[in-house]
Amino acid sequence: AMEDAARKNAALIIVHMDTYGGAVNDADEIRTLFLESEIPIVSYIDKDAASAGALISIACDSIYMAKGGSIGAATVVMGDTGEAAPDKYQSYMRSMMRSTAEATGRDPKIAEAMVDEDLEVEGVSKEGEVITFSVSEAIQNGFCEGEVASLEEIVERFGYQDFEIYEYEPSLSEDIISIFLNPAVSGFLILVIFAGIYFEIQTPGIGFPLAASAIAIVLYFIPYYLTGLASNWEMVLFIVGIILLGLEIFVV
Repeated sequence: AMEDAARKNAALIIVHMDTYGGAVNDADEIRTLFLESEIPIVSYIDKDAASAGALISIACDSIYMAKGGSIGAATVVMGDTGEAAPDKYQSYMRSMMRSTAEATGRDPKIAEAMVDEDLEVEGVSKEGEVITFSVSEAIQNGFCEGEVASLEEIVERFGYQDFEIYEYEPSLSEDIISIFLNPAVSGFLILVIFAGIYFEIQTPGIGFPLAASAIAIVLYFIPYYLTGLASNWEMVLFIVGIILLGLEIFVV
């Protein structure tokens, strides 16, 4: 979407935000993209920007919120249990929130207190509570530029009168790639890869297990390669490993 905006020479990128959060590593990559963007980026919080959503919003140049919106509650939780993650994860998230707020001119102590309930910010929060702001509280504490009712209102606040809004829609191929990038799907493919190799070793000849493993390898790596998450040398290294495994099984 950001590449598309650059091709169109967009004056502004607006992220329509409504999320309870997501994976920290994905949020960190988005945060980095936003901080390095030459095009101004606005987060339009249409109700929820919790956890990773708060981090991504703070990375934007401006934040606007819809009526009834909220931002905060960025404590890291474990995906399988929903319980708070160990302190090393919280420490890293606190650091990201703090440095991101510093980079975009917001109060780093407040951003950090959105993660850690043990931090107290005078006049804002008490010890034992994680910060989550309503619209008015976010405006008062510099985490929102104003309450708006639409994307058009945001654009008008930047002084544009004659404008056109392009809404980015992922292509079918991107939708398919996102399915294979899902941790549950990629985890299953890894299982098929190693299970196929194992069962091929256990049975004479070349059969279905090896074919299933090869297909799983393609389905696992191609989406990562197309999205830039896997580089050329990683692909080459993995292929060399497969070749060496083949030599071990069928030659040595």
